[in-house]
Amino acid sequence: MALLWIPVDRSQGTSFIRQIYDQIRLSIVRGDLRAGEQLPSTRQLTRDLSVSRIIIVEVYEQLLAEGYLESRPGSGTYVAEGAYLEATQREHVPSVQTLADPRTENRSVIDFRAGLPALDLFPSKRWGQLGMRVCIESSPSAFGYGHPEGCAELRIALARSLAKTRRVRCHPDQLVITAGAAQALSLVVRLLLSPGEEVIIEDPGTYDVQRIFSAAGATLSPIPVDEDGMQTALLPPEKHPAFVYVTPSHQFPLGGLLPIQRRIQLIQFARTAGCSIVEDDYDSEFRYSGTPVSSLQELEPDRVIYVGTLSKSLSPALRLGYAVLPLSLVERCRRLKQLTDLHSPVMEQLTLARFIEEGYLERHILKMKKIYRKRREALITALTTTFPHSLRVSGDATGLHLIAEFYGRAFTEQTLADLESAGVRLYPVERHAIRKGYHLGKVILGYGNLTQGEIEEGVKRMKTVLDAWSTYPDRNLLWLNILLLMCIVFLPFPTALLGQYPEQRVSVIIYAGTLVLTGLVLQLLWWYATSGCRLVDRTIDPRLVQRATRRNLTAPLLYLLAIGISLFSIPASFVLFMLVPVYYILPGRIDRHWAQRPTARIDEARISPDGDAGPSDEEASHLRKSSYEER
Repeated sequence: MALLWIPVDRSQGTSFIRQIYDQIRLSIVRGDLRAGEQLPSTRQLTRDLSVSRIIIVEVYEQLLAEGYLESRPGSGTYVAEGAYLEATQREHVPSVQTLADPRTENRSVIDFRAGLPALDLFPSKRWGQLGMRVCIESSPSAFGYGHPEGCAELRIALARSLAKTRRVRCHPDQLVITAGAAQALSLVVRLLLSPGEEVIIEDPGTYDVQRIFSAAGATLSPIPVDEDGMQTALLPPEKHPAFVYVTPSHQFPLGGLLPIQRRIQLIQFARTAGCSIVEDDYDSEFRYSGTPVSSLQELEPDRVIYVGTLSKSLSPALRLGYAVLPLSLVERCRRLKQLTDLHSPVMEQLTLARFIEEGYLERHILKMKKIYRKRREALITALTTTFPHSLRVSGDATGLHLIAEFYGRAFTEQTLADLESAGVRLYPVERHAIRKGYHLGKVILGYGNLTQGEIEEGVKRMKTVLDAWSTYPDRNLLWLNILLLMCIVFLPFPTALLGQYPEQRVSVIIYAGTLVLTGLVLQLLWWYATSGCRLVDRTIDPRLVQRATRRNLTAPLLYLLAIGISLFSIPASFVLFMLVPVYYILPGRIDRHWAQRPTARIDEARISPDGDAGPSDEEASHLRKSSYEER
């Protein structure tokens, strides 16, 4: 008979039954108690552990039911065959006691996360009252399995609300209720996409959406975005994508509003390509000048799939979103939704339906719009006051975030880590970009879930870190240019004078060689200063470095030309000597000017250098080719 040593801790919150059961079961599984070994009787174990016999009987019955023990009439209770499991290397799993309590997480970091509403202002009391009414007044069938497309009450309420506020043209049967916009987009991808097919997407665009599309096997075709949203003039006419994904009412992350001309151009492209358009309307209800703009779906309801969510207007914890589909896709989407999770939670749907029908949602949005407007103004004021002439704010007309573009800086992983250490968390636009390197100085600043005091404190913490990275990094670049210029300018003058005397031409050759060597040495010093990140700010725009490098290479050659001319004409040589500083310094000033221009404008100038409103057909074709090659 096996001797059992089972410590029972009366100070634990765990019951005696669970403590004794766990220790006997683990002894059997580990092999401490071998198959066929007899266990003490219930009476003996009761005396040994000083517990009630009812407890021991219940433990034995549970182990017998699970197959760990077997009872032999007239003999006793024995360990059953096959209950031993050979031990293997196991992954360490922390116990529940060692897990961090989310209520005690570090809240000292000011998080400028975009798309997060004011969680403390959720109408929990009203929501709770409506939820209680729903539970009391609903029929028993409401507590059973629901329909995959969602409750009829909510679809009717949403159809009315969308028609009123966003001009969405739909019947309630065209709505499918989902667990947020992410699930709606996942269903759309499964509806429209075959692995390997192309999807045209904004660049930059939501990284999470990119992951959803890529996980489904899509090939992403990026179209650049400017201050007015997707540049529809760059849509490739020869392509036939599965669909075009766009955020026309508030482009994420740059915040542009797609004008009617581009909307029509996009629809015409979709008609020609025979593809659908997926319109993601994630937060356009918070528009701070005028009323929310009409949806793209209103213009082409048979081709546009409209996706929306309640995560921004109410709370992401509700996990309620929706998709408005053309009638031809509704039935297939319902079947996919049923295979995914049967249906979305019914009680939350019924509560939301009443919240909308009784006017609480509209009043809540109006209330929050006033609060978010004040927080937006506080953020803009704090930025422009703390960083005067160092940044540009854009994308702030709608939604819960804005874009701050810092001139001459790049938000690298090191910069973000330094900001995190200083107690502020930022999110770079570059993280959402498919073509890298065009948005290095831009960050997304969400303000929905921050108070005005937290916003001001967060901007102050940003300043402490960004000041350490040089407020005007291009100033270091300019001084380095001037130093280099002085070395090159003063060296050729004696060379030019000596060139007037034939007997000194050997000296001219020596001076010319010295000039070339000096230029090469200075160029190496320049490369070390910029590429080696020693003398100028490491976050400087690489395009400025490239332009200055070209000037450093060509300026010595121009001076050599001036020396050659001086052998024949001193006045002509002097004029050239005077022109070279102009060539050298003026572009440096232009570089400083360009560094302080919006990146979108720089891209426009690059696309259309002759100053036209848009690129020529040849240039647009070249840009499209470049974007696909980069992808």
